[in-house]
Amino acid sequence: MPLCDHASSSPRVRGTAPPGAVDVGRQTVHPRACGERPSGRGPWCAGNADELGRVEELWRALHRHHRSINPDLGPFVSDDLSWEQRRKAYDRAIATGGRVLVAERGGEVLGYVAMRPRRMAWPATFDAEAQWVDILTLVVRADMRKAGLCNRLMAAVDDFSSEIGVNAQHVGHVAGDDRAAVFYACHGFQPAWMTLLRLGAPIPSLVGADVPIETADPVEVLGVRELWLPVHRHHQVVSPELGPFVDDDTSWGVFLPIFEAAARRGLLLRAGPAAAPLGIAVLDIAVGRDDFADTWPTGNAVAEIDVMAVRADARGRGIGKALLAAAGRLLEARGVSDCCVGAIAGNAGAIRLFSSAGFRPAWAEMVRWTPGSRLKSSGMPQARTW
Repeated sequence: MPLCDHASSSPRVRGTAPPGAVDVGRQTVHPRACGERPSGRGPWCAGNADELGRVEELWRALHRHHRSINPDLGPFVSDDLSWEQRRKAYDRAIATGGRVLVAERGGEVLGYVAMRPRRMAWPATFDAEAQWVDILTLVVRADMRKAGLCNRLMAAVDDFSSEIGVNAQHVGHVAGDDRAAVFYACHGFQPAWMTLLRLGAPIPSLVGADVPIETADPVEVLGVRELWLPVHRHHQVVSPELGPFVDDDTSWGVFLPIFEAAARRGLLLRAGPAAAPLGIAVLDIAVGRDDFADTWPTGNAVAEIDVMAVRADARGRGIGKALLAAAGRLLEARGVSDCCVGAIAGNAGAIRLFSSAGFRPAWAEMVRWTPGSRLKSSGMPQARTW
């Protein structure tokens, strides 16, 4: 989530500057890790409020930026709650091998990047490493946006990836933040996933097909394999640039236990007869989910539509809308009014369907499977010691 403009020119690095220093406007900027005190007395600890508190104002500015670029996604949480939740995320990141790197000059914070190693989120789709480096935040002060500091912080992400032996990298930004999208695209990231939200209101009753929708029994799960696999193949057609993709057996092997768990909880919906289902919707309800809590207010329970699939010869009949309406009734009966759904970036049809039910594109995710970028390969000087 960068609050910076892409600078095409390379930042100047003086030959006499220490490794990792950035020369900006004839003053040397020293990026420093939240794992390294100026005195060299040892690492920052996750509970050190004085240290992590130094980046609070930059995060608050970023949260205000999110509100300004896409106000229709409101309501948003307050600045105080946003920082409280984001601070918890940084604590968890540091505790699990992540890092927060701060660029400072004369003790003044100019920007920072927070990142962590994390399990790759889409093993049923992409044939990629089991882990990636997740960029939680990348932000610089307004007057430093064209100084090349964002590029330096991205170089630090590459260094961190190399240090821990992980190639893949992942980042998300609020939908509509074109500056963030352009910045990451210039560093070789590609749009991968769009998360849509419908918060604080049940899914409306859409006019769909007049077809019976029932909760499926666990014994039916193996029979829906042929409903999921066309979705997996469709992903490869609409977003081939994101490959390589896993094979059909691997994809089904990942989703089978998810489908079984949903069926046991009464969260697997089937359209049509069990012997020849026309479509399915697979839901999940998570209590205490907080990945949206630093931006949007949610209840204690948040639902997610994990999968929605309609048989090829049954499409165009409103079965998808009927499944969505049934999902809305099920969630309302369970007292859940917040729901999210994800779609691979190239699946415009799915995004249109969910948008018709009041879901709003909210969170865009981007990936690059190998570190480095066009900027890096063009000879831009890189910071190496942070």
